[in-house]
Amino acid sequence: MNSYLIIGNLKKNKELDEDFEKILEEHLNYHENEVDLGNLIISGPKDDGGGIGIYLGDDVKDFCDNDPLVLEGYLEYQITKFYPNTINKNLIELFIQ
Repeated sequence: MNSYLIIGNLKKNKELDEDFEKILEEHLNYHENEVDLGNLIISGPKDDGGGIGIYLGDDVKDFCDNDPLVLEGYLEYQITKFYPNTINKNLIELFIQ
């Protein structure tokens, strides 16, 4: 199964208004669903806005294209395929605190 790094960046020309807050909640629910399906391994926000995620499977572009923040024009993304060769066995403890 292929692995992908997703980097999402908020668009500078969009105001983060009340509509954004509603869409952000839809975005978070969308991501939780993909976690439950086993496709999205980890995701979270960046300090400068936007976020990062690791996705397993070749439906990554469809996943990104249908993200509510992308559909509403708040977010753009980059997808980079990568090949994990080392994984820390304490990964859960490192990220979930």
